Amino acid sequence: MNEFFSDTGIIDIVIACTLIEWCGLWLWYRYTGRGLAPIELRLTLLSGLCLMFAVRCALSGLPQFLVMLSLCAAGATHIADIRRRWKS
Repeated sequence: MNEFFSDTGIIDIVIACTLIEWCGLWLWYRYTGRGLAPIELRLTLLSGLCLMFAVRCALSGLPQFLVMLSLCAAGATHIADIRRRWKS
């Protein structure tokens, strides 16, 4: 069980759950017209997925430039999300 938590397995599950969550929210919005529009969530979820990918790369021992690239992508999507939501 310790191998599961020290390996990338837990990150893979979190990534899968995040994608399933987005699909569920999209279906809910599509069929009921209620909730958040999927377009409203795209940058938020993408930023989180980039962070999870960075952690996965680090745990897998992949080259550091992939970790840095993932972190930069997470930061860029987060800034884009904040700019889109900013009201003033």
